[in-house]
Amino acid sequence: MPDDQNQGGQGDQNQGDQNQGDQNQGNQGGESKWYSTLEGDLATNPTIQKFESPTHLARSYVEAQNMLGGEKIINPFKMAEDKRASGMAKYNEAIGVPKTPSEYAFTDPNDVPEGLAFDKSKFGEVAHRHSLRPEQAEGIWKEYTGDFIGGYKQQKEAHQASLNAAETALRQEWGDTYDSNVSLASKFVRHKIKDDAEFEALNAEVSSNPKLIKLFASYGKDFSENKISGFKDPGSSKLTPQQAQEQYDSIVGNMSDDYYSDTNSIRQRRIDHVHSLVEMGANPMKSA
Repeated sequence: MPDDQNQGGQGDQNQGDQNQGDQNQGNQGGESKWYSTLEGDLATNPTIQKFESPTHLARSYVEAQNMLGGEKIINPFKMAEDKRASGMAKYNEAIGVPKTPSEYAFTDPNDVPEGLAFDKSKFGEVAHRHSLRPEQAEGIWKEYTGDFIGGYKQQKEAHQASLNAAETALRQEWGDTYDSNVSLASKFVRHKIKDDAEFEALNAEVSSNPKLIKLFASYGKDFSENKISGFKDPGSSKLTPQQAQEQYDSIVGNMSDDYYSDTNSIRQRRIDHVHSLVEMGANPMKSA
C-alpha cells in the first residue's frame, strides 16, 4: 500500500513538472501571452502589452489609485472643444486650483526698493488662467519678485556708479567751479521749463549727463551775465522758431560740426551762433 501511494505521488509530481515544462516551452516559443485572451483591442493595446503579467498590471493599477486618492481625474486637453471648459473646471477642482483668482494668497516680498511695486491681483489672474495650485503660484511669485528686485537693484547701482564717475570727471575738470557750473546748468533748465514736475524730471536727466551739464552750464553763464541777448547772426535774423530749432538740432546733433571743434576760436563762433538760435526760439530740451 505505501508503494502505491509513493507511485501515485511521484506520478503527480512528474505530471506537474511536465505541465511546467510545457508552460515554459510555450513562453519561450512566444506562442501565447497572458493578454492574448483579452477581449476586443485590449490584447493589442501597447499600454497593456508593457506589463509582464496580470500581477504587474494589478499592482500598477493599485499604485495609480493610491496616487489619485481613488478619484478619477479627467484630462480636459483631450476633450472636444465644446466640452473643454467644463472639463477644465472639473480638472482644476480635482487638483486643488482655487475657484477664483482672488483666493490666491501671496506673501509680501522682502526689501522692495522705493518706487517699485508688484501687482498681486494681476499675478493671481495669470496663475489662475494657467491652472496653478496655490503652492505652485506662490513658488513662482517668490522667484519672480526676488529676481526682479535683484535685477532692479543691480541696475540702480550701475546707474549710480555711472553718475559718480561722471561727477568725478567733471570735478577734476572744473575744480572749485564744479558746484557753480552745475547750478548754472540748472538755472538754464529752469529758465526754459516753468512746470515744476517737468523741471525736476529734466533737471535730473541733465545732471546725470556730463555733456548736457557742460552745454547748459555755458548757456546758464551767458544768461546770468546777460550776454545771450547780445548775440546776433546776420544769416539767422529772420528765422522762425521752427527754423531756428531745425538749425540748432542739425548743429548740436552733428559731432563733426565746428561746434565740437578742438580749435577754440572756431568752436566759439559756432557757440555764439547756437546761442543766437536759442534766443530766436530754439529749445535745447527738445534736442536733449
